[in-house]
Amino acid sequence: VPARDGRPDDVLLGFDKLEAYEKHGTYIGCAIGRVCSRIAGASFRLGDQTYSLPANNGAACHHGGPEGFNRYTWETVDLQRRSVTLRHVSPDLDQGFPGQLTAEVEYSLLPVAEGTALTIRFRAECNKPTVVNLTNHLYLNLAGHRGSMRETMCSHRVTIAADTFAPTDETGIPLGRLDSVEGTPVDFRSPAAIGDRIDDDRLAAGYDTNMALRETPGFVPKSRGGTRALGIELGSDGRWTRSRAPDAIAEEPTTGRRVEMFTMEPAVHFYTGDYLGNDPKGKGGVDIVKRAGFCFETQHFTDSPNQP
Repeated sequence: VPARDGRPDDVLLGFDKLEAYEKHGTYIGCAIGRVCSRIAGASFRLGDQTYSLPANNGAACHHGGPEGFNRYTWETVDLQRRSVTLRHVSPDLDQGFPGQLTAEVEYSLLPVAEGTALTIRFRAECNKPTVVNLTNHLYLNLAGHRGSMRETMCSHRVTIAADTFAPTDETGIPLGRLDSVEGTPVDFRSPAAIGDRIDDDRLAAGYDTNMALRETPGFVPKSRGGTRALGIELGSDGRWTRSRAPDAIAEEPTTGRRVEMFTMEPAVHFYTGDYLGNDPKGKGGVDIVKRAGFCFETQHFTDSPNQP
């Protein structure tokens, strides 16, 4: 992605070799499933049956379990000039989840009025009633792969269109309510540098927070899919344009790079990489240090199988 001076740089954390993606433990660049975030007690009830899952984050099942979708190399099922579609088939009771589930993710690069849009579109079908909550886990650092990546990550100015968030207990499990962001370190209704409040005592380990995005008036959800209007539309000139304000914005001051995020999901999990730091070397031999990048993980709410 070019900076304001025209110099391009890679703004996504990642690795040079496939084996590193398969073996690392912090989900860098991965598609997450079957159910992202934490499931309390590593179990849930569906109909008249309780399903037990492997615990891999204290007593919780996190990001689909120890052998979640991030552990697999997905099959390429369609490759176009501007897009690629990948597929993964998860068998019945994989990590304890019911039904054989076929998941697909399509990554596309599309022209927009002010640059390029990366779109991520998930689809899933299952032969039994089940739960599914797929998300991306792209780590962004708009300053690029250079210098002190922890320092540059913290310098990003972020805005999130969320008036409420899901508070959690000390293990990261939601308390079953939405609280106002007013007066809290997770108030990003106006632009603020990530580093300004990242060490606030009210945060357990930097930002690891489910933010409830504002509703989009007039949108009628279908029987499946998103709960909000996407917010970008294809124009007559073949370019995508905004039909509403973004759900989140991140700006890096030294390069002028900016990303706008739109989603149909009801929440975004804002994560600032406190558990990074023990992975293989990243692209070009760069050390992926703690807080080297941040994530906008669009999703249904944490522990939604137990707290719909």
